[in-house]
Amino acid sequence: MIAFEATARHLSFSQAARDLSLSQGAVSKRVRVLEETLGVALLHRSRHDVRLTETGRRFLEEVRRMLAEFEATTQAFLAPGLAGAALSVGLPRAVATFWLLPRLQGFRSRHPGVRVNLVALSSGERPLAPLDAMIEDGEGPSEAGTVLLWEETLVPVAAPAVARLAAETGLGTIDRLHLARRPDLWQRWSAARRDEGGPDGSAHEGLSLVMEAAIHGHGAALVPEALASGPIADGRLVRLGGAGLPTGLSLRYVPSVGRGAASTVRQFGAWLMEEVAALRAQADR
Repeated sequence: MIAFEATARHLSFSQAARDLSLSQGAVSKRVRVLEETLGVALLHRSRHDVRLTETGRRFLEEVRRMLAEFEATTQAFLAPGLAGAALSVGLPRAVATFWLLPRLQGFRSRHPGVRVNLVALSSGERPLAPLDAMIEDGEGPSEAGTVLLWEETLVPVAAPAVARLAAETGLGTIDRLHLARRPDLWQRWSAARRDEGGPDGSAHEGLSLVMEAAIHGHGAALVPEALASGPIADGRLVRLGGAGLPTGLSLRYVPSVGRGAASTVRQFGAWLMEEVAALRAQADR
């Protein structure tokens, strides 16, 4: 059922396989076995895409409800045997990998009795089980109770060797890595600079993959300035010339309904604001 849920969420066997750390064939086989066991078709398969059948849509709702109940039951069972409080936070994988995890030990040192459990989510994905808070992208004014972390500004970055080549031959000669769900970002950046752009490189699902591709020298990437700060500081990436591109999006810390007053939720939000302030101070130097 987990393989089916992941496939239905992405409408892709390959993306489900990446999520579950399985081969594409293994995921497809597990879904096929589930269909044979139930005696119904859950998916329409074609050479180019995967779609849910009507039965598949109804079954998906039940699967997600069962998985959420299982997660809640597991947490309730484990909680009495675990010391201290727990805080569950959902957030984009790239924010977790490139910004939060490198700093999280600071929160743990200040609040040693609080366990922070992170749930990495793809764009638009909702958690299977209730969480205490979310760190998520938003557009427009922040709602009451949310904490604005930063306004998104994209900056061009590349691995040191690629950056040296760009300095010699011009950025227009470097392959441009794309975020598949936001394919127009480089075009918008070029329009703001009034340049002619450059050759298209590979496109990847998920900002983490785009940043990793840049780190490994596959081309130049447009990434959020805040997320690039760590890889730039440790020498894995170099910021290329040119001003950043404000996108109108922002990153926000959003406590779940009914959880905003919880001490762990407030403590984590206050600590996040301190880290963001430190990041801004570093950028202003």
